[in-house]
Amino acid sequence: MEKRITLLSIIFTLIWSSACFSMQGHEGHGSTSTTTDSAQQDETKTFKHALVVDGIRAEFEVMPLISMGLLPIGDVKHHVMVKFFMVDTNRQIMKIQGEMKIINPSGKEAVLPLRNYKGLFVTEFAFVEKGKYGIICSITMDDQDRFFKFWYNHA
Repeated sequence: MEKRITLLSIIFTLIWSSACFSMQGHEGHGSTSTTTDSAQQDETKTFKHALVVDGIRAEFEVMPLISMGLLPIGDVKHHVMVKFFMVDTNRQIMKIQGEMKIINPSGKEAVLPLRNYKGLFVTEFAFVEKGKYGIICSITMDDQDRFFKFWYNHA
């Protein structure tokens, strides 16, 4: 039963994610802007954050599972997604190795590997305490490690 729920949540996530990303505008494509860090939260409580490290742009989304129509699994109540792009060509990176570390407001750390769904890298975490969470995504590409770090304020 648990495997079915997990499989259904993954399938729903992929369908929902592709629909969301296909509806996004093309702002920033081909842009030479020097902005390397941005964040926003929309009315569905989806937190979006983008930043650039060493020529790679990472576009993160943090959202409650319930906003995606999924039930929380134990303490795990949030879905974290990220897409990676080469800045110079705007080409999406489809294969990387990586993991995500979440540091809660009291300093406790949790590390999970990123799962690759055709270039959409995902993992789920428990954001239980209110406050600032540190999110560190580390990836390895072309034998080079890169770290994307930002804060997520869970209210």
